[in-house]
Amino acid sequence: MNIFERLHSGEAIDIRDEDYQREAHGEMDRCRTVLSSPRRSK
Repeated sequence: MNIFERLHSGEAIDIRDEDYQREAHGEMDRCRTVLSSPRRSK
């Protein structure tokens, strides 16, 4: 079960948890990249 599934199920996650740091920070980095890329106009 990934960190997001664990959170969704109501589990409390310590932000010092290695799985949390790897998965959540990886997702935040991905979102930052998507949001900072130039938008394509149609």
